[in-house]
Amino acid sequence: MKTIMKTKLLFFLIIILGLGACASHKTKKSSETVTTTQSVKQVPPTPSMEAKQLASEQETSYVAEFSFRKGSEELSPTSKKQLEEVSKKALTRGKIEMIKVITWADQEYPSAIKNKLSEKQQNLAKKRNEKIKNYLKKIHPDASGEIELISMAQRPSFMKNLLSSDDARIKRSLESAGIPDSESTTKKGGKASKSIVLILVKAEKK
Repeated sequence: MKTIMKTKLLFFLIIILGLGACASHKTKKSSETVTTTQSVKQVPPTPSMEAKQLASEQETSYVAEFSFRKGSEELSPTSKKQLEEVSKKALTRGKIEMIKVITWADQEYPSAIKNKLSEKQQNLAKKRNEKIKNYLKKIHPDASGEIELISMAQRPSFMKNLLSSDDARIKRSLESAGIPDSESTTKKGGKASKSIVLILVKAEKK
């Protein structure tokens, strides 16, 4: 009888220990999953080849590229973090001389035939540019550099093309880099709802 009781007790203990080990394994696995997910979220988006090429032409390595939700001009927490980080890096090299903000509406850059998007889309690109400008001023209230806003909802005017303004040069550069327009059959590398921010720095004299 005692032997049977001991056997049952031993069997019971083995079951408890087994359940405890399984629970521990699941908790560890769950913890690893959470950690992995968090680490993925912390990786900032990498600027596209077009953004990097434009930055190279503007002689700066401080570039950020991010997206807006369709129909919205509000900056996401990730976008704000990107702006904070890239401007902070730029300030370690010297004084911010100029910031160029290039923003799309929810449609691709208008073709030469179309020339400009609808008024609603133009207003959306304008509002997005203003949101970025205001946020940059908020995080760097003492920065004296000029902020240039460029809307990709319309092509440069005849005069801007004639005078080869910065607006016209940047848009031509992006076109030559292969961004699609409103008439393109493929949207590969599309920039609808995106924004590119370039920070130009005047290096401090040593």
